[in-house]
Amino acid sequence: MNNLQQFLAENAKLREEWHRSYANCGDFIFDGPTDPNGWFKGKERILCVLKEAHGGSVWDHAEEIRKDGGLLRVGGTANQATHNRMVEWLYAIDCSLNDKHMDVEADRGSDYPEGRAIMLRSAWINIKKANGVSHSNANDLRCIAERDLRFLSRQIELLSPHIILCCGTFSLVGDLLFPDHQKIRGTTCSYQSGNLVIIEYRHPLYARRESYEDLFAEMERIKRAGILPTNQH
Repeated sequence: MNNLQQFLAENAKLREEWHRSYANCGDFIFDGPTDPNGWFKGKERILCVLKEAHGGSVWDHAEEIRKDGGLLRVGGTANQATHNRMVEWLYAIDCSLNDKHMDVEADRGSDYPEGRAIMLRSAWINIKKANGVSHSNANDLRCIAERDLRFLSRQIELLSPHIILCCGTFSLVGDLLFPDHQKIRGTTCSYQSGNLVIIEYRHPLYARRESYEDLFAEMERIKRAGILPTNQH
């Protein structure tokens, strides 16, 4: 999809239909591009797929990240670690893709100006949109993914990403959404489905602070394999 207004209209329609499917539920947390305009202008579209958000009520996770300037402040140290790791990982991916010097420690010390900027050009979705809890149950998450497969497929199709970073979600993304995925030769945890690159990575909540190093190294392996995202606007 190459028309921002068309995307916004289709995305709003999807959100309404998805929310309506949970008519008897008291909460619904939507998500998507942190800044739709930045997403469609970006040279590389990086989509992060996580498990679930929680906190109740009806709100938009990606929109709240944008309002907080690319890094959502959630108040709890554990949940904050998730958001901190995500901006660091996105920064690492961007540095590799664009052959830039990476200094995550300096960025962290300055409250992530570089990482925030990348987050504002990226997208963030959770598989589970309703009844979120702080710790995901694998069987429950698979049931939800199967229930909402038609919605998840539409959401990713509308976003049309170049790279999907699976944050503890590869078993669902690979099995259900991209069953034709093939391992990229020479990489540790990356796959290809058509022109899409899918990276199998850990959940940010349980990742060490230096986990961006492994992701940067994997991106370098993807580059050496000749597999790069293309700007298909």
